[in-house]
Amino acid sequence: MAEISALPLIELVGPSPRTLLHRRLWGHKGLVISVTLLTLIVLVALLAPVLAPYDPYAQDLGRRLIPPVWYQKGTWVHWLGTDNLGRDYLSRVLYGARIAMPLILVALAVVATVGGSLWVVVLVLGLLKWDRFAVVMRAATQQVRGLEYVAAAECVGASTHRIILGEILPNVLPHLIVVATIEAASAILLEAALSFLGLGVQPPLPSWGLMIAEGKVYMFFSFWLIAIPGTALAILVLAINMLGDGIRDVTAPGGGRA
Repeated sequence: MAEISALPLIELVGPSPRTLLHRRLWGHKGLVISVTLLTLIVLVALLAPVLAPYDPYAQDLGRRLIPPVWYQKGTWVHWLGTDNLGRDYLSRVLYGARIAMPLILVALAVVATVGGSLWVVVLVLGLLKWDRFAVVMRAATQQVRGLEYVAAAECVGASTHRIILGEILPNVLPHLIVVATIEAASAILLEAALSFLGLGVQPPLPSWGLMIAEGKVYMFFSFWLIAIPGTALAILVLAINMLGDGIRDVTAPGGGRA
């Protein structure tokens, strides 16, 4: 007993819940990678005016279809090349990150006057996606409301507002976060598909889906026009899916696998 009492208190009670959560978060490699990728993409989207070397709308037909720098005829002046109208491809990829990100898309649609097409995309995505959150929220709430700690809060006289915010919401929030990441990836692909079909973002506004559509005519001899925005789109969707998997693993009981 003396040996046990001589041990530090931290060894007797174990690490705190906050410490355990911190270990699970940083111990999940997929979650760390996805958060890093998404952070970089968000920063690129926000800092596009600073990072872009050229105006993404500026055309120079004398410099059209310049290949990326790793091709023999490539140049460091346009190190990702130019498109069929001579616009710098790096600048358009950087600005295109703003349209692939749904939250930035909504913000741009609200604060910028860029035409009705963005509003159409936002409305379509909202109308198609809201029901997923409602269904998950209702199912998770019904499951949690019958648990013992909710009944205990009712017995001690906690208000409905206090029970919802303090007991139910923290336990259903992880489910909503996972659904949000999955639906965000789906929304990005939907926006890209609409832009590819000419029903979403309209030129000259850069969108990764629109850039793929514009490059499909030249895909057999200027493949980078499709490969570069397609790769960017794939990385973004992969990062969001990895983020959802990581949050699910970390928030699940006994989770934290790498």
